[in-house]
Amino acid sequence: MPKTGSNIRKRADGRWEGRYKYLTPEKVFKMRSVYGKTCGEVKEKMERLVIEQNKAMQKADEKRAGSIPTFGEVAGEWLAAVEKTRKYSTCVKYRGIYRKHLKALERIKLNEISNAALAEKIFQGGQYTQNLRHTVTQVANHVIRFGNEAHGYHVPVLANHGSREKERKIKTISRADQKALLRFLSDGTDSSKAGVLLCHATGMRLGEVCSLKWEDIDFDRRIIHINRTIQRIAAAEGDAKTALLESTPKSASSLREIPASGYIMQILGGMERTGEYVVGGRKPVEPRTYENRFRQYAKKAGIGAYSFHSLRHTFATNCIENGMDAKTLSDILGHSNVQITLNRYVHPTMESKQNQMGKMDGYYGDIMK
Repeated sequence: MPKTGSNIRKRADGRWEGRYKYLTPEKVFKMRSVYGKTCGEVKEKMERLVIEQNKAMQKADEKRAGSIPTFGEVAGEWLAAVEKTRKYSTCVKYRGIYRKHLKALERIKLNEISNAALAEKIFQGGQYTQNLRHTVTQVANHVIRFGNEAHGYHVPVLANHGSREKERKIKTISRADQKALLRFLSDGTDSSKAGVLLCHATGMRLGEVCSLKWEDIDFDRRIIHINRTIQRIAAAEGDAKTALLESTPKSASSLREIPASGYIMQILGGMERTGEYVVGGRKPVEPRTYENRFRQYAKKAGIGAYSFHSLRHTFATNCIENGMDAKTLSDILGHSNVQITLNRYVHPTMESKQNQMGKMDGYYGDIMK
């Protein structure tokens, strides 16, 4: 049965069939079919039915317009619902965006929220970057969708004219700089240096190594359990202070087991234990403090300027170049799918590119014979 689009097709019996969504009296969307002798006839019927349905929805909304709540009332319901399903740090982020950027819309009726209102009340002045516009509009649409789903409204979502800035490319540590860094870290290794060696050898995230406890390391099986992370967030709503929050990792796939090499287990096994945390001792290390410490190590080792996250990128690249399959690497890094691993973290080095291109010499040589 040939298709002419995602919703219209020609059936085996020669008739044309079109499918469209309609809203039942119980506020449930279902699919309905219309038939015709030609594709054009079906398309015309579908357009007419969709217009009629939209008018009916609009009329129903207008009839109860006086009962439609304000944006602020729906936002309050949405934030309360988010608290029951999302991590505390995510809730703090959403509350911060609403309080700082969307509170000016709180008294406007939900069905009156528009891009024009957003531009007039919030985006005027030009201080908003494209990335921030994208984020603020996304949160506003979360509120609108919640109102539509929870109360059966039909308020259109906002067009997002912002855009995410291109992800800043993280540098992979060159092979020469890796050697220099490892030599420096192996000289008088303490718990702090060992943490950097651990990230280089396992691809652990900054927050994960800062919150790693000795109880997470199974020396007999040579496995490191990633059970938590740590980050600095706002302490409470309306409070300018911040606090370190220790919580579960960023996603379910981040809760994982990492098989460690004998080399890194030997280093960890030889360390003095001064507390329950591997790097911090009696308490977890502040991630920003540890990142600054890594920069100092890089400087003392005489290598280029790298971020702490470069260790993770470097680990991923080393694994791929040494033959590890992408699925295994994805699981070790704690990604939800392999594509994230390949697109974001695997960057072939120049040595690898030259080696691969060198293999083509034999191919071209055979052709020229």
